[in-house]
Amino acid sequence: MLDEAERTYYALTGVYTELGYELVPLPQVPVEARLRFILAETGL
Repeated sequence: MLDEAERTYYALTGVYTELGYELVPLPQVPVEARLRFILAETGL
């Protein structure tokens, strides 16, 4: 199951990158810290 998830992840990130999107990985931290990260990255 993990192999399929990894293949899907790499396929999607490859397509989005080819289309010109800048992908920003989310930190693996508690939800509140992740929310602060997203708000800071988006300027909200």
